[in-house]
Amino acid sequence: MVSGEPENNIENSVFKLLHLDDGPFDSDFDAIATIVKDITKTSYSGISFYHDNKVFFRPFKGGVLDGIPMGEYFRSDQKNSEIININNTIADPNNKFKPVNFGEIEIRSIASAPFFRYDKQMLGEIFVADKIERDFSENDVKYLKYFADLISKIIVLKVDCRLEKNVMQDKYNQISRQYQTLEEEGVRSQAMLKDIGDALVATDNSGNINFVNDAALTAMGYESMEVMGKSFIKMFRIFNKDGKEVESNENPLRNALFFNKKVKSNECLLLKKSGDQFQVSITATPVIFYQRTIGGIVVIRDITREKDVDRMKTEFISLASHQLRTPLSSIKWLVELLLDDYKGMNEEQIQIVKNVYESNQRMIDLVDGLLNISRIESGRIIIEPKATNLKTLVEKIVGELTPKIIEKELKVNIDIANDVPEISVDPKLISNVYLNFLTNSIKYSINKGQVNVKIYIKDSDVISEVKDSGLGIPKKQQARVFEKFFRADNVTRVVTDGSGLGLYLTKLIVEASGGKIGFESEELKGSTFWFSVPIAGVLPKKGEVSIE
Repeated sequence: MVSGEPENNIENSVFKLLHLDDGPFDSDFDAIATIVKDITKTSYSGISFYHDNKVFFRPFKGGVLDGIPMGEYFRSDQKNSEIININNTIADPNNKFKPVNFGEIEIRSIASAPFFRYDKQMLGEIFVADKIERDFSENDVKYLKYFADLISKIIVLKVDCRLEKNVMQDKYNQISRQYQTLEEEGVRSQAMLKDIGDALVATDNSGNINFVNDAALTAMGYESMEVMGKSFIKMFRIFNKDGKEVESNENPLRNALFFNKKVKSNECLLLKKSGDQFQVSITATPVIFYQRTIGGIVVIRDITREKDVDRMKTEFISLASHQLRTPLSSIKWLVELLLDDYKGMNEEQIQIVKNVYESNQRMIDLVDGLLNISRIESGRIIIEPKATNLKTLVEKIVGELTPKIIEKELKVNIDIANDVPEISVDPKLISNVYLNFLTNSIKYSINKGQVNVKIYIKDSDVISEVKDSGLGIPKKQQARVFEKFFRADNVTRVVTDGSGLGLYLTKLIVEASGGKIGFESEELKGSTFWFSVPIAGVLPKKGEVSIE
């Protein structure tokens, strides 16, 4: 077509030169319409051309439709060249689109992108449509714009340049290969997810299940048809360690979708279809596309065996520690007899006996620590709360530690707020916490340093702090402070003895008492360890054993 052709003849020339008036559908346009329909998974797709006040569909996928009058078309104004994306043609807020009818086909949702000649004259558009209300995504619109631009280029090439068919065929082949690659990647990904060992569930952004792998179905006892499209929260009911069902606002998936971040629940119970429960660890992760949450992935790991192994380890440690306790106590008793009657021993022999006594005492402390930990971890510990004066409790412990305080020439300050009442706690358990905090502060403080004990009320808790001017904890190791057997590098070089069990045991005791524990520390400047207990007190708990 030559430049300078009258504007009103442009569409006519294109229509005739492409043989759209009487020839078969152009294979390139047919392929593009098919690809768009498959990619967007809609009921209908097509490419429309404007000619003689009519709209012709070359082609129309999903039904039989040739042409309709321009006035009945959803884009009745040919000069309106905006992208159209309507999720409900009946409820359009501007009321400019009536219920769209393509012949006898009623359309409820439609998205389209126009294509143009080189001189920006709009010739038609590529569209996707559905009989049901739906939201077309940003990705769907992006594909439409891409193919609209492609159609514009095809028209220019075919009409103005009369290129050979194989040029456009190459483009089609390239698009087909790209689409096939995407499809193959999707199939591979789905196969991988289906066959992984952990249970995996995928949902939309409303929490409704759209994928579940075989491991999840087997673990829960469901068939695929029973859960697909259903609410994850209703089908996968989660309970806490105490057997109480988790509220919906605490559900890991709900919070992952709501806060757009990964949420993990380490220990909880999941209810099977049969009514049985099993222990699981749940990780929920939002799926974010173009800064919008479009769904979630939930990974469920059965930790029943892990818990059984942990229980067996705890029972073994408890049994072994108990068996060691008796001979160690006997050794301690015999060495004390030697020290009480050391006549006939020279100084070197006396020192050797003292070294034996101290080493044996460290072994007893280690065994006691292991026993106490195994008892708490097994859930067999007795909690017997009674009204306790914390000031009296702390002063008694400081009195017991006086020899060590004097040895290091430390100053211990006790500051207890006047409004701190007697608290209902288990004095034996809480004494262990204070003893551990104070022992560590004394052990790791420099000579002539200070240790400050502060107890006060904050909100609904009683807070206890022990602050020292000791070695502090290296920043890179602070996350491990409450781990079993952990000791910071800087203290092991200065104080060689120590089991690394004290703070781990302290954390177990505080949490068993319904409180929290934490610390602040700076290397070479000291540490402040704190714990809280509710002013309302600690609930009693029946058990079988108490701590040493």
